[in-house]
Amino acid sequence: MNTILWANFAPDGNEIYLDNSVIDATYSDIQGGWSGEGNIDADPLFVDPDNGDYHLQEGSPCIDAGDPNSPLDPDGTIADIGAFYFDQTGCVADVEIVPDDDPVEVPAGGSFGLTGTIGSPCDTTITTDVWYGAEYNNHFYEQGHFNNIPLDPDEYVNAHLVQDVPVYVPAGTYQYCAYCGYHPNVILDSSCFPFTVTTGRIDSGVNEWYCEGGFGTDNNEIPSEYTLTDSYPNPFNAQTSISFDVPTASKVSLEVYNIMGQKVATLVNGNVEAGTHTVFWDAGDYSSGIYFYKLTAGDKVFTKRMTLLK
Repeated sequence: MNTILWANFAPDGNEIYLDNSVIDATYSDIQGGWSGEGNIDADPLFVDPDNGDYHLQEGSPCIDAGDPNSPLDPDGTIADIGAFYFDQTGCVADVEIVPDDDPVEVPAGGSFGLTGTIGSPCDTTITTDVWYGAEYNNHFYEQGHFNNIPLDPDEYVNAHLVQDVPVYVPAGTYQYCAYCGYHPNVILDSSCFPFTVTTGRIDSGVNEWYCEGGFGTDNNEIPSEYTLTDSYPNPFNAQTSISFDVPTASKVSLEVYNIMGQKVATLVNGNVEAGTHTVFWDAGDYSSGIYFYKLTAGDKVFTKRMTLLK
């Protein structure tokens, strides 16, 4: 009930495969059609299914098409079909970022601080994604993203971030921006400020973009265990982000290896505070292929695979 089955194919080529069983589906959107009360067969108009964003776009046939006896959606309307409801209130989250110092001038290899605020000016509970990073030469270097943040009416959440600037970046003027909406393509609100990378350089500074801290409500809780998440996006061209959880302050290393087992990049090497951390790897100077990223934290070691496609 209230389910979307679209662009998934069972062994017989249909959305649903029956093996001596009976499926009772109602008020669902099933590609190819399925008998049952309230079922439809129409493109659900996902925001960006290729990148895993299954929110509904305006005009989706799934809006208000769910079981009328289901609880109302948070916006007070009839339940939508699908995992994510379409907010019909027209009210969206606010996001704002403010640097600790203005103007922001930082040498390559240095860092700067900022405070971010994500909040709801709405009369009903809403959810939003938030993502942030640096922009240079029309390219966005994402430093972190948090999905499906729930916000009660008039709830605002603050977070302090510390952004490292790698030693290799050229001097010049950059923008630091935060966005909220549906990550990564639907922007409903944004906030930006300029920062200048000066001609000075800290040779012993960091060698990758790295952001300490994060937005969110549940996301600010201290993790209970060490984890390494899948890189995003994957496959990628030519930038990807990697997140990991640290339950206590620990010495951490995060390294990237090629298919031959040769280390090609060190993304983190030092002590980090407890929390969820996101780092960014710019593989623009590397060839296409399979790479492995290895996290060593406390007494734990994790290794995962990612694919660079150019």
